[in-house]
Amino acid sequence: MKLSVFCLSVLLAQFTLNAETSRVSLAYPEDKLRQEAMEHLEPNFKKNMEEFNAALAAAGFEIQFTRRRVTAKGQYLRYWAWQIAKEGYRKSKNPPPPTFPGCDIDWFWTNPDDYICLTAEVMEVPSYVGAAMDLVRYFKLDHNPGPTSKMSEGKAATFHISPITKESGKQSKFPSQIKGRNGKDYTITHGVYIPGLIENKSLSELCATYGIYAVEDKEHTEYRNMWTDDGKWK
Repeated sequence: MKLSVFCLSVLLAQFTLNAETSRVSLAYPEDKLRQEAMEHLEPNFKKNMEEFNAALAAAGFEIQFTRRRVTAKGQYLRYWAWQIAKEGYRKSKNPPPPTFPGCDIDWFWTNPDDYICLTAEVMEVPSYVGAAMDLVRYFKLDHNPGPTSKMSEGKAATFHISPITKESGKQSKFPSQIKGRNGKDYTITHGVYIPGLIENKSLSELCATYGIYAVEDKEHTEYRNMWTDDGKWK
């Protein structure tokens, strides 16, 4: 039995954001998030991230992930919701979107009498389009996410650098020197990377020695603090 896109949008709205879709809640354990994020990275990028985190640990710092990964299934949901809600993909002129393993959705669902999609009524569009609009709003999309992304391929991570609290209760502080893979020491003054901020230059240079590159996208806040294997988000 296929799940209608309307039912999917309702289910997502009713429950806490999950690993397919979410930003991190304060209640989610940082060590569990780090382990989960590392486990699903592409092997080469994972190796780079682990070596970088080891260098940080030696200086009293650590990677703190600020967003949970987007799986291939999550990317599929984002992409087709956008195509229907924003790109004019319609039942009247297009074939049904392709299926995805474990994600059996009827994207061109016809609203039965016992369901009302308020977005569809307000926007005066077919019910399945209104439901797709709800998904786009739920995912906080402001641009076409594409059918794949660096995040869904395991070649990206969203994080900043934080001091480690020692058993004594003391923390390392910025500015601090952290060793690059090339053996050079880099003086880091901030743990959060902001595109275009000159004070962050040494942080981006440090990460680059480990094959981790900042995404320089000032337009989309979704990519702030995102690092990939080549500096591109898709």
